[in-house]
Amino acid sequence: MKRTWIAAPLLCFACGAMAAAEQPAVSPQQAVSAVIAQLERAKASLMQEYATRGKAFPKSSEWAYRSNAGESVSYNSRSPASASLVATITGTKNEDLYNRHLAYFAATKPDGTVVWTCGTARSALRTSPSEETSMYPFLPPECRN
Repeated sequence: MKRTWIAAPLLCFACGAMAAAEQPAVSPQQAVSAVIAQLERAKASLMQEYATRGKAFPKSSEWAYRSNAGESVSYNSRSPASASLVATITGTKNEDLYNRHLAYFAATKPDGTVVWTCGTARSALRTSPSEETSMYPFLPPECRN
C-alpha cells in the first residue's frame, strides 16, 4: 500500500513534466504578438535608461534587458543616438517565423525625439531593419521593414 502512495505522486510528476515539454505550438499571430509584447516591455525599460542618461542610449556593454518572465531580448547600440532591441520568435511551427528575429530600431532626431521602427532582423546583432520579406505576411503592417 505504501508503494502505491509513493509511486502515484512520482507518476503524476512525470506526466506533468511531459505535458509541459509538449506544449502545443501557437499560431503565427500569437507568436508575433508575444514578441511584440516583449519588445514593448524592453522599450519601456530602455526609455527609462535613455532619460536617466540625459537622452542618450547606453553602449551595448552597459545595459541589458532583464525581465521577470525570463524573456530574451538582445540590445545593441552603436552610438548614443541609436539602438535596437531584437527578439527571437519561438513557440510556432511556422518555418517563416520560427527562430527568426523581430526588432525595434531607435534613432534620435536632433531635437532629442526618438523615432522607433519595427522591423525584421537577420540576427540578434542587427541595428537596422533587414527586410526579411518571407516574414511579412505574418507581421502587422508597421513591422514590415
